Parts: sequence; C-alpha cells; structure tokens
Amino acid sequence: MFYRTDDPVADFMAYEAEKQRQLDRLPKCCECDEPIQTDACYEINGELICPECLVENHRKRTEDYTE
Repeated sequence: MFYRTDDPVADFMAYEAEKQRQLDRLPKCCECDEPIQTDACYEINGELICPECLVENHRKRTEDYTE
C-alpha cells in the first residue's frame, strides 16, 4: 500500500499503522514472541517456533553427544 498526501508525517504514520496491522495478523513465536515473517515455521508440542529460535535454542552439535 502506498501513501502520498501533502503531509509526510501523516503518510509515515499511516504506513507504519498498516505495517503493524499486517504484523498483528501473523502467528507469533512462542519463544521470542515476535511475529513469524518467514514462509515456514515449526510446530513442536503444539507451539509455533520461528526458524531463528529453532536454530538458536534447539540446534545441537552431534559431536557433543558422541563418546
């Protein structure tokens, strides 16, 4: 959506409000509580997790579990 009036501040505010409305429609990650803006997310135990949190919080190195 493109906003253009004679008031740049009003245009900016309208643009930001529209961006926020779009973000509010997205599911939120259960770990970081941010809107998930990627094409895919992960569902674990009924909770949605964004790819960033999945890697940051759950990815483990296999060599850490070998003897």
